[in-house]
Amino acid sequence: MANSFAREIDKFFCDFEDPNSCQWIQDIREDDFDWTRNQGHTKSGYNRPTADHTKSFGLLNKKQGPGSIRHGEDNCTNVHSGPCTRPEEGAFLVTGRGCGEDRLEFRLMPNGILRLTRYGMCVKPADQVTEGAQVRVFSSCDVTDTWNWTANRSLQYREKMCLKLDDVKLVLDSVCDKPRNLFEFVPTSGWYLYIEYIEASNQKPNGTARLISPSTTKAKSCLIFFYHMFGANVGELQVYVKSGGKMGLPVWRRSGDQGDKWLQAHVPANKQTASYKFVIEGVRGEGDLGHIAIDDISLMDSCPRDNNGSKKATTIFTVSTTPASSPSQAIRSSEGK
Repeated sequence: MANSFAREIDKFFCDFEDPNSCQWIQDIREDDFDWTRNQGHTKSGYNRPTADHTKSFGLLNKKQGPGSIRHGEDNCTNVHSGPCTRPEEGAFLVTGRGCGEDRLEFRLMPNGILRLTRYGMCVKPADQVTEGAQVRVFSSCDVTDTWNWTANRSLQYREKMCLKLDDVKLVLDSVCDKPRNLFEFVPTSGWYLYIEYIEASNQKPNGTARLISPSTTKAKSCLIFFYHMFGANVGELQVYVKSGGKMGLPVWRRSGDQGDKWLQAHVPANKQTASYKFVIEGVRGEGDLGHIAIDDISLMDSCPRDNNGSKKATTIFTVSTTPASSPSQAIRSSEGK
């Protein structure tokens, strides 16, 4: 009986967490725009993945994080002016969009200190512990500047007063466990690539973005990746095999709304006689609702088998991967346009 365990081929793995470690590149010669690396919500926020595939919803600890501190459905604790650079000493906390982004990641340490993890800053009120005191970030805190969770999801300071949303600012409140006091950790998201819908990107429909793999000389292989295609106006996602500078027809294709979920694709390449590359192409749809995202790419020496020993059928159709004469179409340096 043949061994059903596939082996991974070097250089092809990419989860987009570290843009410098991925060897896939953008095509800047024959497509119309680039794939965009993203974490958390996209520019438009519509029909986006709520989490990448790599990290998904795997929160380390619901009481300690690390993660974003969310109030309500969509808004998370942020630093005024945004913590894209180190915040000023005493910058006050607000709420806003961006749940799941690493710039909004907090951790409740075992000693009770609440930290903004990217900069190691800690959270405490600016002045005395009084009603309405603004909560801010500082370079250092005392051992008494501790926070804890109540049983009903309020964040309590020094076991006396609770965090409260006052308009958009976060302040101390003498009351706990009311709707205005309820917060929760949500996981920090990983990164993925996506193409934006038309209005948000100022691009025309049917435009293409192509991501090109390193080359391999394996006679057969199986490209495996995860994709998310959600929205009424989703276009197409296609995979080509490129050899000798030419591409034939797609060897794998999906089109239209596939649901709000990550799905796995297996794309076999067989009987290759020359060096070749894979090309993942996203095609923009006709309207304003819909995204295409990809994540967790790898190349194996064969496609996975199901429990019956048969290869999983995940392609819409498969055609010869021998290069044909037809017009062709990351994250780092790319093939010149």
